[in-house]
Amino acid sequence: MITKVNITLGGTGYQFEFDEQSEMLAFHKAIAVSNYPTYCNLCQEEADKSTLKLTTSRDKEGNTYVNLKHDVCEGRVKLGQYKQGGYFWHRSFEKYVPKNNTQNDDETPQ
Repeated sequence: MITKVNITLGGTGYQFEFDEQSEMLAFHKAIAVSNYPTYCNLCQEEADKSTLKLTTSRDKEGNTYVNLKHDVCEGRVKLGQYKQGGYFWHRSFEKYVPKNNTQNDDETPQ
């Protein structure tokens, strides 16, 4: 069974198509992707879809991540994937803070 989802976020239109033998899994994927979180716990406000956009990144091991970014506060929420198939949105927006591994010569470790 094929299910399709059309979403517009931040002025960009996306069309997702899921082709699964199991009708329930096809429905699940379409519903999960389209039910993205809109309440930003960082700003404590309901985010308008014009302030949200999809982003992606990869880590050193080659894992791919899909995130929903709130442009107002730079918060991100992850799209998770079940091992048995299917997706879910994490519900808490988080702000990325890079680790500072460099140290100046005049700084004393604390």
